Amino acid sequence: MTVVDLYNRDFSMNIGGVPITTQTGDPLVKDRIDTQLRVTFDVEKTLSKEPNQATITVYNLNIPNRAAIQTGAEIADTARTATPPIAYDWPLVIEAGYMGSLETIFSGNITFAHSEKEAVDWVTTIEAGDGENKYRKGRMNKSYKAGTTVAQVALDAAALLDVSPGNIAEKLGVGVFRNGYSVFTQGYVASGSAADILDSLMSSAGFRWSIQDGSLQVLAPTDTNFEEIVILSKDFGMVGSPQIAEKGKITVTSLLQGKLKPGGRIIVQSELVNGQFKVERVKHFGDTFGRDWYTEIEAKPAGLA
Repeated sequence: MTVVDLYNRDFSMNIGGVPITTQTGDPLVKDRIDTQLRVTFDVEKTLSKEPNQATITVYNLNIPNRAAIQTGAEIADTARTATPPIAYDWPLVIEAGYMGSLETIFSGNITFAHSEKEAVDWVTTIEAGDGENKYRKGRMNKSYKAGTTVAQVALDAAALLDVSPGNIAEKLGVGVFRNGYSVFTQGYVASGSAADILDSLMSSAGFRWSIQDGSLQVLAPTDTNFEEIVILSKDFGMVGSPQIAEKGKITVTSLLQGKLKPGGRIIVQSELVNGQFKVERVKHFGDTFGRDWYTEIEAKPAGLA
């Protein structure tokens, strides 16, 4: 994707299964936006097992949408305070990019929503986490007989997190395990937080896991995913120059690109930095009324554990 392609910004979101289109562009005029609603967004995604987070602020949603969000917030609050707590799924999907090339930059569950009047504007704030509800509440209590594979227990834990298993079977089914084990020869008792059990299994097998847009991503320390490799340079969206940190790690900013994801591989071409890197953290942020429409990336040299 060249800089020429990174114009005519576009954005849409889906709250609780209801699509809310907030702006459209004019494909014949460079960066011409016919904005219907002002939205600011901040999405942070990492390789950590902790859920990715998103915050969006929407100005002047209509009355039916504000009412629907208020109802959803009340149901979510009731579910949280129930005994035992109930995991209430209230999805948020954010797409951002450019006319004809929108990318999903976040898919998760709303954890907080509130609307209030500020001067002449109605301001709605929404916070969400990727797999947040079941990550906090999913629990296991199951015994496994001798001969059960690590992959099977991990898949069961993933099911309780209510996320797609992603590449668990691929990694654990044929992966190289620490200490050479892939089967519980004496059985296994899984009791406690599903997230903690999954973390223990992944760590013992030499992998790290994270939830990316509702799907598990399992990677070894030097692995990258099989998503498209993104080139960043002055001709391919890069803004300014990369900042260099310890051990060759870098921070680099690009015009917003949803293809940039934790675990992905990028090629950076600049005067000071040239090479391939593994993305560890991504921050997408923008303002449909303002200049912000960027992706900030933290990455380490590819192949570095």
